Amino acid sequence: MTMPTTPTVTPGFPQTTRAVLEEILNERQAQLRKWGQQNHEPSRWLAILAEEFGEAAKAVVEAGATGNRIELENWLQEMRAELIQTAAVATAFVESLDRNELA
Repeated sequence: MTMPTTPTVTPGFPQTTRAVLEEILNERQAQLRKWGQQNHEPSRWLAILAEEFGEAAKAVVEAGATGNRIELENWLQEMRAELIQTAAVATAFVESLDRNELA
């Protein structure tokens, strides 16, 4: 299996995207410190990813259920945090596939 090369960032790449990717990288590093390298079967990875995505979806539903601006802002921040965690888990899933030559 050929491992993907490190992508190059074009000069026009949005700074906001860079900032989000940095947050995902930071979350991925936190996951590695907490859990170590994970090598699950794809079905297990999908279950973990679904759980993370479900938490983000729950935050969206809860955010829409209130007229209180402060609560809405809190839920939106929670949803954003869950989406960063979801992206980091998806990254870990791909890393595991590549490491175990399952892709």
